[in-house]
Amino acid sequence: MLGGRTRDLLELGSGYGRDAVFFARHGFRVQGVELALETGQVGAPRSTGGEGSFALVPGDAQGFLERQPAHSADAVYSNLFYNMDFTAPEHRVLFRSVWRVLRPGGLHLYSVRSTRDPWFGRGRSKGKDRYEIEPGGITLHFFSRAYADWVGSARFSPVARAEAREGKSDFPVRLLYVVDRARGARASVRNRRARAL
Repeated sequence: MLGGRTRDLLELGSGYGRDAVFFARHGFRVQGVELALETGQVGAPRSTGGEGSFALVPGDAQGFLERQPAHSADAVYSNLFYNMDFTAPEHRVLFRSVWRVLRPGGLHLYSVRSTRDPWFGRGRSKGKDRYEIEPGGITLHFFSRAYADWVGSARFSPVARAEAREGKSDFPVRLLYVVDRARGARASVRNRRARAL
């Protein structure tokens, strides 16, 4: 799907747009959302000199996804976004919204800190695989492979899973890279019915 000329990609949690620029330079038309963006960083789609372009908007990911037309994206991408303090039901809602905006067969690509990350289990437990790293600080939701399989199982088929260590030696992280493919509407309904029996 991503080999054709039309490559529309949505990015959740874009930060300052580093990854958006990378994808745009490789021919993607990128729309990204970031809660912490300042108004001055937002603008009309910008070209990077090829067929690609990118636009970053401020806002929350769920609202951003809800504003997108159904079946309008070839891929939805995020880097560490799902590690934020989302509960399992909130992840399910986000993944359902991702599935809605993807064309059948579209890709959901994301990286997350895994349950094998050195920071896993540190701080105060806030629920399964969720830890408040420092009192009053951020809470991270770490992913196991089983959780990645489960959270997308209603609407996605797994394509690839891989883990790797990244970061500097004084601040290493262990990431889980996930690629899932959006099922068509009929297959998704069939799967939900089968699980309900």
